[in-house]
Amino acid sequence: MPIDDKTLDTLRSLGSDKEPSFLQRIIKIYLSSTQDNLENLVKAFASNDIDLLTRTAHSIKSSSGNVGAMHLMKLCGDLEINCRHNQMDSTSELVESISKEFLKVHKYLENILT
Repeated sequence: MPIDDKTLDTLRSLGSDKEPSFLQRIIKIYLSSTQDNLENLVKAFASNDIDLLTRTAHSIKSSSGNVGAMHLMKLCGDLEINCRHNQMDSTSELVESISKEFLKVHKYLENILT
């Protein structure tokens, strides 16, 4: 499962009776911003911009953890660490894995919205 349901339950509990769509707003913001960040990640990889690659991986890692996308968070953490240590041999595979995992996360979260 691409999303930790306990994390989603926690986010649901943060909403109130006055704002039952809190979780939906969080999901929409996450999907939009992560899509943008993923495009930046691919561009940074293509241009060999290690600084941007590191910062973008960190950003996706953090926001993914907030919505319970734990495997995506781990992949981005691995990429971030590799970039910080200038170990670029598995970068291509990690960027591809991150892209594929985001598709799974996106599909799962989209189902919650509908």
